[in-house]
Amino acid sequence: MIRFKVHGQPVGKGRARFYCVRGRPRAYPHAATAEYEHLVALEAARAFRGQPTPIAGPVRVELVAVMRRPKSRQRRKDLDQREQDIRKPDTDNILKAVVDGLVVSGVLGDDACVWSMTAEKWMADKTEPPHAEITIHWGEAQGE
Repeated sequence: MIRFKVHGQPVGKGRARFYCVRGRPRAYPHAATAEYEHLVALEAARAFRGQPTPIAGPVRVELVAVMRRPKSRQRRKDLDQREQDIRKPDTDNILKAVVDGLVVSGVLGDDACVWSMTAEKWMADKTEPPHAEITIHWGEAQGE
């Protein structure tokens, strides 16, 4: 098991953008998504330094995304603790961006090896910076 943190506002996987060249469509990735996947890849490579990669076998990924608290929720009367966040981006899109970042980093050979995913999305407390906490489990018996 390895756990690491990616600092900054978590970003959901965006749709590919398209343009035409001589009547043929070409696709390119959403800029914010590509930047976030690169950030995840850097932190994953740092966390997995010295570990054999890509990971072979089934992998379990856990994500805790802590989103920036909006200014409208920073009043004195608002609670100073994490709250469940149901705003955009969708939790599954954040998880897709994280797993794609793990593939880009070379930690995972393919996202098909992920057999279990767990994700939570929270609104940060008043002083906490936005970040994503990622835990990767591998080499465990499936019954655990």
